[in-house]
Amino acid sequence: MKRNISLLLILISIIFCGTDVSAQASIQDFNIITPNHTSRIEAGETLLIKWTNYSYSARNISMLNIYIVKGNDIICTVAKNISNNGKYITKLPSDLNPGQYKIKITSVDETSSAFSEAFRIIAEIPIKIIKPDSNSMWEQGNEHKIKWSAKGDKVYINLLKITKAGKLTSRLRIADAEDNRGEYLWHIPDGLEDGNYIVAIRIPPIKEVKHSMPFTIKKPKKNK
Repeated sequence: MKRNISLLLILISIIFCGTDVSAQASIQDFNIITPNHTSRIEAGETLLIKWTNYSYSARNISMLNIYIVKGNDIICTVAKNISNNGKYITKLPSDLNPGQYKIKITSVDETSSAFSEAFRIIAEIPIKIIKPDSNSMWEQGNEHKIKWSAKGDKVYINLLKITKAGKLTSRLRIADAEDNRGEYLWHIPDGLEDGNYIVAIRIPPIKEVKHSMPFTIKKPKKNK
């Protein structure tokens, strides 16, 4: 008798666990591409949110709400009643505490929703990157000035590529312990993939690395 009761309890547990997994899976109606676990954004800075409609029902949703959450708590409302077009740009509140956060996207009636991967928000970094900016479109083989403003004796500059999945991968070291003059003339090497990149600048004693806005590197136009 006891054995039958134990088997029954196991069966009930399996049924309820299966139901819970299904319910959790159905929550992810959108696939949030950015931010993701490699994202590291300063409080008060611009945040690009990108997503795709993952489920069939999501494709029929025209308007969305977006929130910043920590754990299960909504920290702030990013936007309400925005178009479901796969992209939204916002400026993070400057008073957000450093830590791990997620983006939550929902339909206006809250019946469909999804969470991003956890990403990091950090305190403001006292480095201002002037060039490249979001309008920069630099060609391989050309020279361009990387410009910034910050105190410190030495500067370290690296190039990171933004993958199609919205993640950052290291590409090359541009400058290593160069004198901090506020600018660096960079000869863009041939052989880089066309695509979107960021420049990462570190200036000791500042511990954090400052990221530029995403910009484009492409092959030079061929002369006709």
